[in-house]
Amino acid sequence: METSPAKPRFLDGLTAVFDERSFRRYLGYPRGTTPDDRVQETLQKQKKLLPDLLKPRGIYACFSGQACFNQDFPLYERDVILCVVTIGGKLEARAAEYAARGDVLAGFVLDTLGSVYAEGIAEAAYLRLAELGREAGVQIGCRISPGYGNWPLTYQEKIFALLPVEQIGVRLTSRLMMVPRKSVSFAAERSADPMRIREGDQCEDCRMGDCRYRHKGTKPSKKNANP
Repeated sequence: METSPAKPRFLDGLTAVFDERSFRRYLGYPRGTTPDDRVQETLQKQKKLLPDLLKPRGIYACFSGQACFNQDFPLYERDVILCVVTIGGKLEARAAEYAARGDVLAGFVLDTLGSVYAEGIAEAAYLRLAELGREAGVQIGCRISPGYGNWPLTYQEKIFALLPVEQIGVRLTSRLMMVPRKSVSFAAERSADPMRIREGDQCEDCRMGDCRYRHKGTKPSKKNANP
């Protein structure tokens, strides 16, 4: 990867493995429980449609942190990678079709699959960037998205102003929602010595101890816990 600022580059060929544990969490099932037979049957039917409905793509570039953070943010004086990924709009269009004709369960299950795979594609993009970083002799810090922690959602506008996201078919609404909805934006530090290197499960790097989506067996990071 190039030094900051870098020419935007595309991420193609991204794939994500279905994470059933995340799927159950998104559906709202308590830990240790599994969906009933009707949901499982619907899930299997909808998964067969995914090869035609998932059109993952991403775009990224490296910038100075001053371009996308306020002065109080820890990465303000660091180089960061900004990235936006999407699974495309076909899946949510199909889910809307189900809902329009009254098949609420199929629509809900497919929409949930879209959320799971959007996050999976974001993780695949992050791992690709980490690999490219190692090839360039640098490391990539943990990824963060606008709206999480103390990075305001309003900074979504800065990401979309810096990256030509329209080239991967993504736009931002006046309410800061991405379209297609199954898209993810994130930033990650690019440095020889990042402030925090992401290792293992992403839940281990999160300070939200009461999060309903926390992976079983992980504990909130003491280093990032609220005082």
